[in-house]
Amino acid sequence: FTWRSWKITSRNDGAKYHPTESTATHEEFLHDERMQSDILRVLGPKILEYCRNIAHGFIDYLVRLPSDVLAKIISHLHLEDVINLGHTCKAMHSLCNDNNLWKDIFCRNSPSAVNETVEELATLFGWKRLFFTNKVQLQ
Repeated sequence: FTWRSWKITSRNDGAKYHPTESTATHEEFLHDERMQSDILRVLGPKILEYCRNIAHGFIDYLVRLPSDVLAKIISHLHLEDVINLGHTCKAMHSLCNDNNLWKDIFCRNSPSAVNETVEELATLFGWKRLFFTNKVQLQ
């Protein structure tokens, strides 16, 4: 971790203050109360918790994958898993609600080919809503 800070003053003596930099390994960060308190004060508790998780080795590799790779993975999940994954974080919510993903899901689960009327409805309401409306009607 590297923490950079500088003192801001309203006086004209700002030239004597220079930026400071603190560097710590993950292990050192876990014991560095000053760096943690600075992060908490400036960036808030969520970012501090995120930094602590990284220092402990709890890194979420899935959200770090490129979006196109994630979209391909998500397209192979069961419907319930797509819904559940979409509730885990903002990035997954965005990917799991992508209109193109739901078009693929709709086409895979539709007993008939997609026609012009279906395309128009999807433009109006979105493929996800159309999929669930179609699913309810089939039951």
